[in-house]
Amino acid sequence: MISHCGRGQGYPDNTVRASRAALQGRATGIMHDLWLTKDKKWVSITTSKFKERARQIERVHTTNYSAIRREVVPVEDLLALFASFGEDKLLYLDVHDRGEERSLVRSLERHDLLESAVLTAWSPIALQKFHALAPRLKLGLSYPFRKEAPSKVHKPMDRKGVELAYDKKEDFDSMHGLGRKYEENLSDLPLLPLYSIQVPVLLAFRKFIQGAHEKGIRVMVYKTRPALAGVVKKRGADGIISDAI
Repeated sequence: MISHCGRGQGYPDNTVRASRAALQGRATGIMHDLWLTKDKKWVSITTSKFKERARQIERVHTTNYSAIRREVVPVEDLLALFASFGEDKLLYLDVHDRGEERSLVRSLERHDLLESAVLTAWSPIALQKFHALAPRLKLGLSYPFRKEAPSKVHKPMDRKGVELAYDKKEDFDSMHGLGRKYEENLSDLPLLPLYSIQVPVLLAFRKFIQGAHEKGIRVMVYKTRPALAGVVKKRGADGIISDAI
């Protein structure tokens, strides 16, 4: 059971206190969402409410770290905490922005986490950049939850209407997602040594999971309630990313 952002621990998301509580509790690992500030610092956002989160993403993209340091957590703090727990826990870093891949790889190297962390993204292009920088990195590809075409999916914008995140046309959700056959959802995977794929619970049926395992890829399931954990595990899923641990 992977704790998403340390949520449910009584502390703000992605904070060191929330992460420590999750790792000291039932969680076998933790996943943090990473964003880039205007001055290209990797951080996690500490709010869990969607409306507040959307505004906070825009604020992170358009503000230097020094001005919002009380509202975000630098990735260095999260990596330092995780490194103190040893190798018996899993660390997933879900990268939402493009650029500064080299600095993130160097941060992992400084904390001796290059071979134990899993970097995940919605964009195969982002994963290809990480693989080129550090072939030993474990990589995870995320599948979308929404059915909408990429043009209809929310894109963070600054006040001038400039798109802040990477181009959704390069996302995996332009080809895959809900409403497709499991063979289609396992087709056209990027030519990368994927460690895992992250899928919503509505995609986590037995044939899909078996097909991924035949390709040597682990399946991590998100958007699921703790009550469904047993069902998902019986279908063969390798892990669950949960907001409630």
